[in-house]
Amino acid sequence: MDPQIDYKYFYENSPDMFLSAEPQTAKIIACNRTMQLNLGYRKDELLGKKVIEIYSPECHEKVKENLDSFRLTGALIYSDLVALKKNGDTIDVSLKLTPIRDEQGRLLYSNAILRDISELKEAQRALQQEQEKSERLLLNILPECISDRLKDNASIIADGIASSTILFSDIVGFTAMSETLSPEQLVALLNTIFTEFDNLVEAYELEKIKTIGDAYMIASGVPVAREDHAEAIAELALEMISVINRLNSDLGIPLDIRIGVNSGPVIAGVIGKKKFAYDLWGDSVNTAARMESHGIPGEIQITESTYNMLKGNYVCEERGIIEVKGKGPMKTYLLKGK
Repeated sequence: MDPQIDYKYFYENSPDMFLSAEPQTAKIIACNRTMQLNLGYRKDELLGKKVIEIYSPECHEKVKENLDSFRLTGALIYSDLVALKKNGDTIDVSLKLTPIRDEQGRLLYSNAILRDISELKEAQRALQQEQEKSERLLLNILPECISDRLKDNASIIADGIASSTILFSDIVGFTAMSETLSPEQLVALLNTIFTEFDNLVEAYELEKIKTIGDAYMIASGVPVAREDHAEAIAELALEMISVINRLNSDLGIPLDIRIGVNSGPVIAGVIGKKKFAYDLWGDSVNTAARMESHGIPGEIQITESTYNMLKGNYVCEERGIIEVKGKGPMKTYLLKGK
């Protein structure tokens, strides 16, 4: 077979789109059959058309930059662009732009190879969506800064937090209430309550640590330090009481809540391999839990350490000395408002 015929057949029927353009005017002077088929034009419609017209408007600026750079340097250019079909549809393409010169090195015209990379781009977009979904799921489990450390292959994540405030809440009589509800009703009720609490946690930029049954644990000043950690928890606790009172009215269910708060140092870290979790440890955590379990329904019981951070800005009522399991006698206060 004649090599010239071989070349022409390859040029016209290559899976890639070929075009040649005059460098100064950037008008198309030649194109192959594949380009005509892929873009939906007749050959006579493509010849004389400015190169920029076969690209989507969203990448016109990039095309202009490529053409300006090519005119200036005549250097090889690679670029990912979006080609525009005659009917308005688009195709993701990779561009390879090469100069054709005469014997004196003068630029005669440019040859462009456009490869359809739509499937590749679609796969990349799908992968990106899955990565974003995984990222959102991870951020539902871990604080963002902790997630970043895990992605940086930190083997152990353990931090000593010098000052923080911890809140525990518990729905009073929930065990007895659950015996009167169907599984669907029980889960729906918890979901309603905890969704309200989640919204508050987000609004006050606090950290939800975990839920256990009907118990809800929140931390402030963890993992990122903040000077107002006690005040932020106080605001949240007062809002939680308001939420329960409103749900009582809206749902017609006699709900009540105990809230316990303590401030102090904690250890924070990630444990587990498969179902890992960000958690807190230390005496401050245990004391906050005791404030809840030894609390009064409908009240926010706080320790003296938290009271000392809030006094002057919040209304607190001294409860007095109470016997606390594992701690002995402790002076506690009830947070009433601001």
